[in-house]
Amino acid sequence: MRLALLALLAKEPAHGYELKQALEQTFGRAYPAPNIGQIYDGVHVRDQFFMKLALAPLAGAADRMTLINKQRRHCLNLMRGLSSLATTTDKENRIARLLIEGAMLHLQADLDWLERCQEELI
Repeated sequence: MRLALLALLAKEPAHGYELKQALEQTFGRAYPAPNIGQIYDGVHVRDQFFMKLALAPLAGAADRMTLINKQRRHCLNLMRGLSSLATTTDKENRIARLLIEGAMLHLQADLDWLERCQEELI
């Protein structure tokens, strides 16, 4: 199921219901109809991005540097939003501050990983 979903996502972004519909239209009754839980279960953003990055030259979708830069811009935009949110969050609200800090640390790890991908693949 995962490879079929990634093949569809290599063309363009899609929501789970759109992916389900595309699979049903493509395979008809020859392939068991996926339930929506199969589509959303276990598919992580990083996995999707990395598969797209790894397979981009084969699919002719985009060059790897373009994909890395687009993902980097997305992470940086999210980081800016979180930084702004952190400055306006009540200092006494430890839960909210920890949540924001955790999200920022994950984004920083993603940015570091993108740098590593660039070094290895470009």
